Amino acid sequence: MKSYGYVGNVVHQIFGILDAPAEPVNKQTFYVGDMPIDLLAWVNEFSLQLRGKRVRTVPYSLMKVIALCGDILSAIKGKPFLINSRRLQSMTEDYVTPMRKTFDLLGDPPISMAEGVRQTVQWLREFNSGGHSD
Repeated sequence: MKSYGYVGNVVHQIFGILDAPAEPVNKQTFYVGDMPIDLLAWVNEFSLQLRGKRVRTVPYSLMKVIALCGDILSAIKGKPFLINSRRLQSMTEDYVTPMRKTFDLLGDPPISMAEGVRQTVQWLREFNSGGHSD
């Protein structure tokens, strides 16, 4: 489980906090973003929208062996390998931000994960096709 935030939802929440009455927000900490999501569901949504296929997964035990090999190669060569134990741990451990207070104040984010991915994919396609201005 990971906590991410689609930019449209983050902007919506920041403006919502700024527009809220002072009493519920004064001297409070609010995290902005989306509900924690299963990382595989998020990656699959991107893959389905980009390629029309779900992602292929590798068993954790195999990734652990590859990460250990990466640790050894990094120690020998002095350069980081594509994957190592630290990166594997980061990829596989939960990172959940406490969002309930923000949602209680502002309601659920207006843009769903699927719609946020759709908008991101559209932007990526436009950007990569040269239809952008720097």
